[in-house]
Parts: sequence; C-alpha cells; structure tokens
Amino acid sequence: SLEKAGLLQETSGIGASFGEAGLLAVSETAPVTATSLETSLIQVLHRQVFHRGLARFPSQVEHFDHLAVKLLSHENALEKVPILEGCSEQFKQQLAQRCTTRLLRENECLVQKSSTRGSLCVVRSGSAVAEEVVRPRPGTESPRMASERRFYKWDVVNADVVLGLVPWAPQNVMVDNFCAVTEIQDTDFINILQNFPEEVPPLVSRISILWPLEASQVPFLSGMSQSHFASLLEDSQWTMHMADRTVVRQNKEGDALHLLCYGLAVRVVDDVVLGNPLVQGEVIGRANFLGLAKRYPLTVRTQSVCHFRTLTYRQLQQRMETEFPLREWYELAKVQVQNFVEYDHAQQKVEIFHAKMRRRTEQAFNKHVHFTRVIRAKKEGTLDPERPRSWCRSFWSRPGGAGSCGAHLRAGSQ
Repeated sequence: SLEKAGLLQETSGIGASFGEAGLLAVSETAPVTATSLETSLIQVLHRQVFHRGLARFPSQVEHFDHLAVKLLSHENALEKVPILEGCSEQFKQQLAQRCTTRLLRENECLVQKSSTRGSLCVVRSGSAVAEEVVRPRPGTESPRMASERRFYKWDVVNADVVLGLVPWAPQNVMVDNFCAVTEIQDTDFINILQNFPEEVPPLVSRISILWPLEASQVPFLSGMSQSHFASLLEDSQWTMHMADRTVVRQNKEGDALHLLCYGLAVRVVDDVVLGNPLVQGEVIGRANFLGLAKRYPLTVRTQSVCHFRTLTYRQLQQRMETEFPLREWYELAKVQVQNFVEYDHAQQKVEIFHAKMRRRTEQAFNKHVHFTRVIRAKKEGTLDPERPRSWCRSFWSRPGGAGSCGAHLRAGSQ
C-alpha cells in the first residue's frame, strides 16, 4: 500500500512500480510511504545502476528526460517559491501557464555572466553553483579568491536581472551534477507582472531593497531631514516600466517627481538623446514637483526595466501643511531648481543643435555617395538606364536633394 501524510493513496499489485521520481533524480525525498501488506518479492533498481545502463544506451536518454519533465509538471512549482509567498493566486496561475521545465547536465550553463536578458529559473531538483573569481588589487601578491553561492531546491536564479534590479548577471551559474529547473522568459514575466502592479514592491523587497533608504542617496532631496524624507516615501507610489517605454512626454502637463530607483533611462528632446543615461538616484520633473512648471521640458524613455518612485506636488503641499520645517527645504529647493533649469535649458539647446547638424550632414553625405554611384554605374553600363533617370528626377526635385547635398559638402570642406 502507498500512503501519503497518513492517508491511504492506493494499493499496488503485481507489475506496479513506485519511486520513479527518485530514480530519475527529480526528487530527493520519497513522496509516499510504501508498506508491504504481505510477503512480497520486489526488484530494486538503484540510480547508479540506471545511469550505467543509460551510458551504454544513450539513445534512451531523451525518453527518460521526457518522463522526468512529465513527473515535474504534475506539481505546481510556483506554490513553494519563497519570493512568491503572499502573491495572489491569479498572478501565480498566469505565471504557471508560461512556465516550462527542462533538465541540465553537469557543467551546463544556467545563467551566463554579463547577460542582460534571460529567464527567471526555479530549481526543482539537483543544485547549481554561482562562482566569481575576485582578482587581487594591482601591486599586491595576494592570490585570487573565489566566492561561491549554491542554489538548491526551490531557490530562484536570475530574478534580480529579470526584474531590472541589476544591469547584468554578475556571475556564471553552472549546474553542479544534474539539475531540473522550471523557468519563465523575462518578457513573459514582466508582461504579466505589469498587470499586477501591487505585486511589484513585495517582490523587489524580497530580492533586494525598496531603494532609497536615506535622503543622502538622492542628491535632489539630500538637504531634507531623514524624518521628512521617510514621510514622503510613505506617500510615494512604486511604478515599474518595461524597456523602451515612455515615462514622461515632452510638453505634457504633470506635477509628479519621478525618482529612478533601478534601471537606465535616457532624456530625449525633439527626438535627440541628451547627455548620458539617467542612473539610480536621478530625478525627473524637479520644477513640476515644486510647482514651478506645468509641463515637462523633455521626454524620458527607459533603456531597460526601470523602477521609479513617484511623488506629486499635491502630496508635498499636504506634508508642508503639517510639517512646517519642510517649508524651509522647499524654499531653498525652488532657488536651486530655477538655476538648474536655466543652465539645463541652455545646455539642451547646444546639444540639440549639434545632434541635428550631425544628422543632416550624415544624410547629405549618404545621398551624395548614392548619387555618385548611380552616375558611375550608368557610365559603365552596369545599371538599367531607366532607373537612374527616375531616381535622379525624384532626387533632384525633392528638398535636400543633390543640390543641397553639394552645398553641405562644400561648406564642410571650406
């Protein structure tokens, strides 16, 4: 008889088998207790013997791999994942529909170092190891040290990369001996997670921290006391954006301050990317947050999965009504932002002018090269004579054609 948790599951007769999960190494513990009801003759196949048999008949490996995956599919892996504890059942059900299970052999790579994409992986059986070699400082003779972290059953691998909490995988994750994992692609996970915004902060807090913790970590808010900073964070809203999404749009009205906590984003004005990417601790909408402007002066687009804290001017006003020392920071911040906006606006104009000139010069040069090749091919007789005529007519007739192209090139040479 087979019992589980003290309850009779079934009675097995001649030809029945049990223990397949242990034989295939997809489970380290027996799921049921087998009790002999009468004198029985049982044949036992040990895992080592089974592996030696597969080594002699490698063509059968695929069959037993499919059987192992089928056994793992009977159990919902997401129910026992620590970082998903407390998440809604609907959220976990949608994730389970996108999950797949696969087996990896010894020394196979589960996560490659420096990769920016990948899957969120749950270890179902076996183990994996993340090892990073720490190089000594220049000029020292200390040997290289290796830091090691192991992942066992129900541990989650690569969650920080999938959620955008780190820009790339810090280590290679290799399979120790044998490993079965259930995984979901990063795009599928983020797409589903966007439909459950209330699940994002708990997930982030279980993997990392809900940044920032101190006012000194945010230059714009560094002059604020820690108590006022903490009160504003309580009012803030945590938002997540996928890669290549617009956070704020140029000339759109708004009164929110967007604090970048994780990820990378860029500032765009008139389709021109300005300066370096925004990084952790930088903010968008200073003047809007302080009530000095109604429209955003630029567009901000994400380059990776980004997490923002959002604060509004109305929330700031409500806090100032009860926390009077906050008014002092507010008055100082207004003066600083006015100076910052004037400098930033002038810098934007210069960057936009240079970017547009580079774009026009490149377009003019490409048109000139194309036109020269067409004329040369016509003289050599290697081009259909009808094609250059129609192309030349359209090229010369449209604004910025060959005539303006030559003018740009002559100006550049002078």
